[in-house]
Amino acid sequence: MKMLADRLNYKQPLLDYAQAYALYNWKLTNDPNPEDPNYHNDDIVKSLEDPLGNLELIRKFHGGVDEHGFILLHVAIVSKSYKQSRAYDKIYAGIETNDRDLVNKGLEESVAFLEEINGLFNSMWTQSSPAAYLKFRTFIMGI
Repeated sequence: MKMLADRLNYKQPLLDYAQAYALYNWKLTNDPNPEDPNYHNDDIVKSLEDPLGNLELIRKFHGGVDEHGFILLHVAIVSKSYKQSRAYDKIYAGIETNDRDLVNKGLEESVAFLEEINGLFNSMWTQSSPAAYLKFRTFIMGI
């Protein structure tokens, strides 16, 4: 990305959104073993009432609470995505074995996951003000 930015004579900071700016830009606030990179995704969000209570932003551009909330809420959402994969595994296994109960269980888990994720998405503008969005948005992918 740096080589491309140089060729385009683009002098602004450039980060890819998913990795550098969001998904690789956090740490656990009270990590009991910070040297161990292994953890379970459920360790990231301890409570849906306070989804960011266990997360700390590492790199900041604007540095305000809105940037913190915007980025870390996406981390919280992605941390729950394994539940969708697990639900799909059950659905597909049920289809392969003609096990309707397993398909139904997978569908129930999928709906529960979507409800959980939608709850997190619904808290976006309580975690980050829409008015502050452009203060840090310009740093995402250099645009």
